[in-house]
Amino acid sequence: MAYVEYLADGAPLYRERMLVRLASPLSRSREVPEALHREAEVPWDAVEEERGEVKEDERSQVERKIHEEVWLSRLKHYLEKVRSLLPIGAPRYRVAGVVRARVVGVEVAAGGFEELVWQEVKRSRNILRSELAAASCVKAWLARNGYAVREDYASVPRPFDMVVAKGGQIYVVEVKGKWVGRRDDPISFTANEIDFASRFPDRYIVCIAYTDGDRCVELTCQPFAQFQKEWVLETVRGIEYKYNARKRQGS
Repeated sequence: MAYVEYLADGAPLYRERMLVRLASPLSRSREVPEALHREAEVPWDAVEEERGEVKEDERSQVERKIHEEVWLSRLKHYLEKVRSLLPIGAPRYRVAGVVRARVVGVEVAAGGFEELVWQEVKRSRNILRSELAAASCVKAWLARNGYAVREDYASVPRPFDMVVAKGGQIYVVEVKGKWVGRRDDPISFTANEIDFASRFPDRYIVCIAYTDGDRCVELTCQPFAQFQKEWVLETVRGIEYKYNARKRQGS
């Protein structure tokens, strides 16, 4: 359960609760389907808070779901239209808290086949939107710094996203797009990406772009050799190996 506050120029407007169900680790659609229900859609008398810590990755998933499915898809554009009619300040929101909860005695519908299909379509579109915003930001940086694109950005199963050239040498670029609201979250890499980068640390450029919708807010690009000095790599074991990179303190 998430507590969400809406503000205008920093002043609180209203607050609502949302009930969020995250996907299971094995399958979003087969085990426990994802769902997000807003205040008016939930029989709150049947909802009980549970003890137990909400993990950082779970909170990140909840916040991203709220940002994509509520803020970007619905409220942001609506409130901007309201501003053209009423003298209210710049709207924004924040997730004030996330706690564990369970629904007792009643079933909150997770949606049938068609609803799940369109949830997945919406989710994939939002992810693609962030990826394209990050790629556009990175390509502008490459052009400013004298790199020529030899193989354009493509999100395909290979250990890098782009191939570029500068000074007669070939480099590869890995683009990591991240929603700006979760700037402190780790950056995920596949085992294949880390293996390739470790073999060619001076020719493997890591670009981390923090985005908000179609806008690039912050960008850092550096060779993997320098990236390793500023970030700590943690091994994550799941269905397949991956790595999480966290910023070193003081870097």
